[in-house]
Amino acid sequence: MLYWAEGEKSRTKVAVANSDPDLLAFFAGFLREHFAVGDEAMTIYCNLFADHVQRQQAIEAFWLRSLGLTRESLRKSTVNS
Repeated sequence: MLYWAEGEKSRTKVAVANSDPDLLAFFAGFLREHFAVGDEAMTIYCNLFADHVQRQQAIEAFWLRSLGLTRESLRKSTVNS
């Protein structure tokens, strides 16, 4: 549903990109509740601007906390210069 506008799907995955923590938390909850997607199957990537590099760990921690995920779900962040 949400990925139609801001994401992608393939045979084995669904992805959504957004900076609204409420929208992403809703989507993660939807996947958990309606499709029994476990936290171990969810991964996140942070896309940072160069001026956010100093706060990278805090930003990553914010997203993990917002989505109820552990550090194992975090993939390497991208920094745009």
